[in-house]
Amino acid sequence: MSADLDLLVFRNIHQLSKYLDEKIMEIERKLGEVSSLLESVKAKRARYERIRKMIEEISGAGPGAALSTTLNISGLRVVIDPKPIEEYEILESVYKALTDKLNVLRKIKEIVANYLEKYLDEETLNVIVEMRADIPVRILIKT
Repeated sequence: MSADLDLLVFRNIHQLSKYLDEKIMEIERKLGEVSSLLESVKAKRARYERIRKMIEEISGAGPGAALSTTLNISGLRVVIDPKPIEEYEILESVYKALTDKLNVLRKIKEIVANYLEKYLDEETLNVIVEMRADIPVRILIKT
């Protein structure tokens, strides 16, 4: 059994639709925050790259010779005073993952709106949703 599985129960399709709207807005907000962080780190990253290349050329050291202080605690990587490149890469990967998640949620919302809400919006039902990493993967509609 995967730890990223969850189960949500709604009384009707409208509640599910509202939940999806809230999740979409939450991810859009997070994307805005990550985008701002990316922009703030972008200039530092470029500056750091130029300095690193200069140091490598002067010292004769190979690429990546000067490493950040990294701790590995039970599989969790903790980086103290990360290089701007590391910070940018992390932010960029989170931004891409959130964008993918947002696109999937929008598609699911579209399906719910175009089909389920269209025919079942006024119905009182048990709507059981299997979630994987906060994404609906299966919807059970019990009459």
